[in-house]
Amino acid sequence: MVHQRQTEESAALYQAVNCDLALDVAGKAKREGAGQFVYLSSMSVYGMVCGRIHADTMPRPNTCYGQSKLEAEKGLTAMADERFHVAVLRPPMVYGPGCKGNYPRLSSLVRSIRLMPSVQNERSMLYIDHLCSFLRCLLQSGEGGLFFPQNREFVSTDALLRAIAKGQGHGILLVKGFDALLRRMAPKQETIGKLFGTLTYDLSMSGAFPEAEQLPFEQTILLSEGA
Repeated sequence: MVHQRQTEESAALYQAVNCDLALDVAGKAKREGAGQFVYLSSMSVYGMVCGRIHADTMPRPNTCYGQSKLEAEKGLTAMADERFHVAVLRPPMVYGPGCKGNYPRLSSLVRSIRLMPSVQNERSMLYIDHLCSFLRCLLQSGEGGLFFPQNREFVSTDALLRAIAKGQGHGILLVKGFDALLRRMAPKQETIGKLFGTLTYDLSMSGAFPEAEQLPFEQTILLSEGA
């Protein structure tokens, strides 16, 4: 469960669905003799709007969603043993046909606004088909552990905006001169941070299953836009 406004009610629901239900299902799977359990967690466990995440970066969730995911991770990891492998994935923003969240909002924005500020940043992203390919390799391996699937290259917001506009069949004007201002605002304003801040996993964290198929970035955006 994700993309719900943070309230007392949603906090309880996050805990029930993202944590308690996952633990119940994993417990039943283990009792029934399953050898592997895969849990889709989130980059949100780090509680970061901007920054670079390394292998030794400690999770510090600052939302009910992130906290529920981290609590589930802890409970699931405690269940793991030599016969029951627990694989936890912490993907960055997942995008593609049918995906909800920040990408559809940005796509809608580009469709209606043809002028945006230009900024030099880097984002970790993951196309939905790349996630599926990674999951296929993971299931075939039967492995457990902590995994950080992402596209092979970081993406700048400039490149993302241009690719979305191309997929929609129009141009976009990116205006320079706002870089310093947006860099200062990004850590303090969540919406600006998600659009124009830098948030990445170190590429060395994503070396598992290099055989997983990936398409060129611009092609994934064209497919996402139905072009």
